[in-house]
Amino acid sequence: MGATLGRVGCDIAQGYAIARPMSVGNFLLWLERPRHPLLDPGRSARY
Repeated sequence: MGATLGRVGCDIAQGYAIARPMSVGNFLLWLERPRHPLLDPGRSARY
């Protein structure tokens, strides 16, 4: 996903329901973590 964002010229990924804004490099590191809302829906943000 990070490679795709980079190919289309996006160097910042954002989604407050998932995480605070971050660079593509930080996003790739974050995505490797085993627990985050995309993999564990029970931990997703609630409004």
